Amino acid sequence: MRRTGMKLAMALSLIMLCSACVSTGSSDGTRRDPDLILAEELADYSTMRLTDAIRQLRPRWMSVRGSATGSAVPVVMDGGVPQDWAILDSLRPDQVQSIRFHSAADATMRWGTGYPNGLIEVLTLRGRGGW
Repeated sequence: MRRTGMKLAMALSLIMLCSACVSTGSSDGTRRDPDLILAEELADYSTMRLTDAIRQLRPRWMSVRGSATGSAVPVVMDGGVPQDWAILDSLRPDQVQSIRFHSAADATMRWGTGYPNGLIEVLTLRGRGGW
């Protein structure tokens, strides 16, 4: 009797563990990278400014810790130098191939210090030989 109870408890635990590990990705079964936006994902936002599309798709990217002036998330366009994130207002989503958010640690490793809120890297179609 005790062995059966233990086996039943173990089986139930295993079932619960496996069901907890099931992916909760998008409806088509694919999981999105929370730090990457591709052109396919931006297609539904082609009439917006890029800033607004990012705010819709990944609002945490634009959140700024603290209230220090000039602490906005900087942007690197096509491998250039970091700029103010307002540069995103000059682009439409249909001009972009990909957008990647880098955490503060990642940004520091790639671009040096001074990115406490992370950094947004944009690869435009122009940067890859497009428009």
